[in-house]
Amino acid sequence: MLNPMTFTLERESGPLTVVASGLDYAAFEDEFDKAAITSISEGRYKTFMYLCWHAMKRQDLTEQTFDEFLAESPTFGAPEKVEDVPPLESPQHTGM
Repeated sequence: MLNPMTFTLERESGPLTVVASGLDYAAFEDEFDKAAITSISEGRYKTFMYLCWHAMKRQDLTEQTFDEFLAESPTFGAPEKVEDVPPLESPQHTGM
């Protein structure tokens, strides 16, 4: 399961904090036909930028297209987890 991620973008007007969550991960998978978790674990810049941009777009924080957003070569702090989510179930005891 993917936890929400917080991005801090450095903007001319000052830092902007954006939280990407499940809606943004699903949009990434729809757009690129690739699992978001795989691309995140690979540390791909485009993945992080798409998630950040989509979260911004969804929250009405930008009117830019994704290409326009990328053309700015945004810099961002490393995404942080918003919260840890405990496992759904404890592992079964196998008797060993």
